[in-house]
Amino acid sequence: MALDPSIKAVGFDMDGTVMDTNVDYVKLARIVEDEYESLGVPEEVIERDRAEDSMVNGLTWLKENKPESLEGIEDRINDRATAVECEHADEAKPFPGTVELINELRSRGYHVGILTRGGRDYAR
Repeated sequence: MALDPSIKAVGFDMDGTVMDTNVDYVKLARIVEDEYESLGVPEEVIERDRAEDSMVNGLTWLKENKPESLEGIEDRINDRATAVECEHADEAKPFPGTVELINELRSRGYHVGILTRGGRDYAR
């Protein structure tokens, strides 16, 4: 029986909350910058992207200066990000008590979700 019937589901973050993982976040962050550099995006545009923690300036520059280079950019970035995320995925393990907690919540009628900003292949 659920402890609070108004709560239907419980969500947990995967990395560092329910799973002990080892992702090279510095390497992961460099992927977009590396892609931009390889396509000739000027350093000052990449620097602005770093400051805003986004890809907006680089994409805008590419749309205005090299629109043909946008073909496949999302797939290339996603493929490289998945590879970095999965480098140590075989070492990941749930924190002690995680499996028991999830099983207990489910036995009490709660839906349980585990969320991550990582890719689907990495999460699996």
